[in-house]
Amino acid sequence: MVYYTAMNALAEQLNAKLGPVADMLSPAGRRIYFPYGGILGQGAEAKTCKINATIGMAFEEDGSPLVMDCFAGHTDLDRKAFLYAGSFGLLPLREAWKKMQVKKNPSLRGKKYSLPVVTNALTHGLRITGELFAGPGDEVVAPDLYWDNYSLIFEEVCGAKLTTFNMFRAGAFDVAAMKRALLAPGEKKILVLNFPNNPTGYTATVTRDVSGVFTATNVHEPKTGDINATVTWNDNDDAAGVRPDYVTVTLYKMVDGEPVPVDSKNVYG
Repeated sequence: MVYYTAMNALAEQLNAKLGPVADMLSPAGRRIYFPYGGILGQGAEAKTCKINATIGMAFEEDGSPLVMDCFAGHTDLDRKAFLYAGSFGLLPLREAWKKMQVKKNPSLRGKKYSLPVVTNALTHGLRITGELFAGPGDEVVAPDLYWDNYSLIFEEVCGAKLTTFNMFRAGAFDVAAMKRALLAPGEKKILVLNFPNNPTGYTATVTRDVSGVFTATNVHEPKTGDINATVTWNDNDDAAGVRPDYVTVTLYKMVDGEPVPVDSKNVYG
């Protein structure tokens, strides 16, 4: 991607504050900045004022948000749901979401990290992350079982290269394949892991014994189905009398360039 304008001074200041972390960003990511010197910044400052006239919102005479009849007559939502959500999002929602994250992930307690950013589902989050960190010449490493929009986002939009590795071997996560992909020659690599990973069908469960030791187990419920095979004999109607009574069919999957048989002990998604 070619940029025809110089980097904004606000972006340069932000990169200076980030220090070495700025090197992890994509070219587009290093140009991104929050325009706090304009209307958005003025709106943030005005939140502490008695009267805030930077962004207009319509209210009823009783002070409740004004909602058009075409909406109000077809929904049971609280009128506050129709309030304007500023560029920072709804702060109470983000704070509540962070509390939920800590509740579901106790290891986050006491850690320092930002409020969650609300996105339109996971794909939108990947798009934002991709634009910030992945650019031309970068390599995005992901398991070979992934959604097609990974290619659309990281390759077509961001200009990076998507490299995959074999995800499962012998019923377990193929750590060796991931390690080979990450240690292969390359200037910058971005690892994408999504747990529980779809569309593989694996779901992680966590148990805790009396001594307080946690055990994480990946449980796989593979899809089953019937495969119809037709055998055609080209032996002049068994003229030699050696045609077997039955044949055995073995399914294979290519793993790291090698055919690996698929059976009950070696299931691949």
